[in-house]
Amino acid sequence: MKTKVCKTLAFVLILVIMASLCSCKDEAQRMTVVIGGDSPTEYAVYLNEFDSSRGLYGLLEHLEKSVKLNYEIKDGRLVKVGGLEYNTGDGTDICVYTSVSSDASDAEDRFTVDYKGATYSEIDVKLSEMTLEPGALIYIGLLRYV
Repeated sequence: MKTKVCKTLAFVLILVIMASLCSCKDEAQRMTVVIGGDSPTEYAVYLNEFDSSRGLYGLLEHLEKSVKLNYEIKDGRLVKVGGLEYNTGDGTDICVYTSVSSDASDAEDRFTVDYKGATYSEIDVKLSEMTLEPGALIYIGLLRYV
């Protein structure tokens, strides 16, 4: 009887260890997404958990499923994400910024955003073509034209 209980406990312990190992996040595949606004929200995203070849489209689909982030894209343009919304009436637009230099605009008059001591440039690629890579930061914020 005692041997049977020990074997059962050992089996349960092995299952628990295996489950915890499978659920570990691969930190080497981590990037950050920030939804700006009055109080920015950060999301840790692991590139091995979704199809990153689809750029921001794949990333937003993943966040919609995993954290219930709402978003809307019309004609290849991000018009709503989280609590941010495009509004032609007051000159408000949604702008996507990146830390990935190959995707960032290098124009002199480019839009930038400062976040946690670093400056990020607006993207100069289509949303579907954005490069998602480990360590990258994508900042999505409002831009008001004056």
